[in-house]
Amino acid sequence: MLTETLRPASSTTHRIDTVRRELEHSAYHGRHAAVYTRYKNIPEQDRIAYQSVDILNSVLRGGFAQLNRLKAGWEPTITGIIDGVVSDIEHDLEQFIQYCSSRNIRPRQLYACILDWGNELASIAKAEEAFRLLERAENLNIRTYPDLYARLILKRAELLFDTGRLRDARQVLSGMAERYYLVTDRDVISGIFVLFGQTSLLIGEGRYFKNLLFKNLRYVFTSKYIRRLFTDLIIKKIYLHSYRVLLDSELSFSDRVLFMAHWWDYAVYSSWPDKMRGRDRLTGFFPRAIAYILNSFARQKQSPPLRILSGAAPRPAGADEREACHQAGRRKIILVTRAMGGIGDLLMMTPGLHSLKKKYPEHEIHLALPRQYKALFAGNADITLLDIEKDEIDVGTYAQWFNFTDIPEAFVESRTLPNVKKNRIEIFARSLGIGGSQLRRMEKRPRYVISAEEKSFQQKFWIDQKLEGRLVIGVQLKSAEPYRDYPYMAELIQKLAAESPVILFHSEQTSISAGGNIIDPGRRSLREAFALAAACDVIIAPDSAFVHFAGALNIPCIALYGPIDGRIRTMDYPSCTHLDARRVLQCVPCWRNEIIPCKLTGERNSACMGIITVDEIYTKLKKILREKT
Repeated sequence: MLTETLRPASSTTHRIDTVRRELEHSAYHGRHAAVYTRYKNIPEQDRIAYQSVDILNSVLRGGFAQLNRLKAGWEPTITGIIDGVVSDIEHDLEQFIQYCSSRNIRPRQLYACILDWGNELASIAKAEEAFRLLERAENLNIRTYPDLYARLILKRAELLFDTGRLRDARQVLSGMAERYYLVTDRDVISGIFVLFGQTSLLIGEGRYFKNLLFKNLRYVFTSKYIRRLFTDLIIKKIYLHSYRVLLDSELSFSDRVLFMAHWWDYAVYSSWPDKMRGRDRLTGFFPRAIAYILNSFARQKQSPPLRILSGAAPRPAGADEREACHQAGRRKIILVTRAMGGIGDLLMMTPGLHSLKKKYPEHEIHLALPRQYKALFAGNADITLLDIEKDEIDVGTYAQWFNFTDIPEAFVESRTLPNVKKNRIEIFARSLGIGGSQLRRMEKRPRYVISAEEKSFQQKFWIDQKLEGRLVIGVQLKSAEPYRDYPYMAELIQKLAAESPVILFHSEQTSISAGGNIIDPGRRSLREAFALAAACDVIIAPDSAFVHFAGALNIPCIALYGPIDGRIRTMDYPSCTHLDARRVLQCVPCWRNEIIPCKLTGERNSACMGIITVDEIYTKLKKILREKT
């Protein structure tokens, strides 16, 4: 009787799990219309059982697409239908927000949906609703994603501008215009400054806008694009003709010289054909050199930047410290800004930062980045850390500024695709001015320090898990971006665990059950996870931070690559062996990202990652272990 009672419930559970998996698959691969239709056919009271981040995101995307189809064929008779779809989308978005809040997660998809829905509301003349939605996104901590937060600021300012609230729009933009090192998207930077210029001119504050542009010309050291943007704005929004800059009696002689250097670069670059645009080192170097010379002779009166004491919170420099800084040579401080991760990229920056410190041993190097990445640099004596979001950073008080928020690595790689020859360690170093013999002599392994406390934590874990004297394999289950994941990780772990203990490293729930030789330490902090990984005999990981960590500590590593060229990424790690499918698929590496689907399948998964077999990895592991012994 009991069995008969349970059977229907078991059948229902199986059906829900099956449908949920099918929805997840369709959502993951971007079939939003199908997910939207199928989800809407589920009774309202039952939908909670089918919800996940990917499914809810896909449902909203399907709703957006349906709304756009209705708008494209809009007639007065379907206004009610449009209002119904709008109400439906708002309900689904609220469910998405509640789902994430109940699990205390803040996925990128949620914020992207909020921003896109704000754009849709604005397009159907619902500006106030859009503005309230953007405010809610900020309250939900969209700052976690700097690129999305910058888009939010720009959209909010556009809404204010369109409704005639010019001073409010300028107020919203002013913070980003002064601190554009927080913005990762060049198009957003352009949008911010164009709109900031319009509002400033309309409310009679054109002089401030002009001074800001000239100040930025003086202090931008790395981004040719940003310098050219400011030059373009000076000509088109302030003077209309370049020769009028020279006739402006309000400008100092040095500002006119600075503008002419940038105008020459701007004019030459604009006249080149597109295929020559990447070959502009000389024209790009000239205005930088002029700015550097002018700054060397300038006598700034601003206070020095924030001073950070080891282990202490940031504090403004006191009067005595300011005077001492002036006496010692106030401008012997270099600033590097990076408003985002990832962890692997930050590790790959450390060799260049170390070489920069060796190049300028008397200079202090300030690295400004989001607070959550501070732990990665604990024990690194080359740098002083700043919180890029909260600390007041006056770029003008630094001898040099390298803005890595501008993502120099992506632009170098994009210019040479698909024949990328430089890895990111070299790209970051060159972007810091490291070249020639210093680049050739540079220690190219990332720098990471395991503390004594972390070593003790690792030793205790080894004792508790009875791992002392045993060969231990560390496996990172997933990368930060799913298109780089290895699809047969569960089978690989089972095969490895038949002979040796395997420690799993992950940042979210996993379906792989611990037990026997499979050890799951749970969701650990980054430094605790790295402390455990440091004691492993071999690390196996997809293209991710653990590959670069293994390179830093010279730990034997098998790196699983596909779309990205593992040969390039690991070329400076002698203990690292990369595996990929280039012998089977000639398209490897294709250098695609998560947005671009696989060319072979049209799906988000990378077909090449599935070509690497479990036996191939196992064979390579055995070879590494034989060489190690």
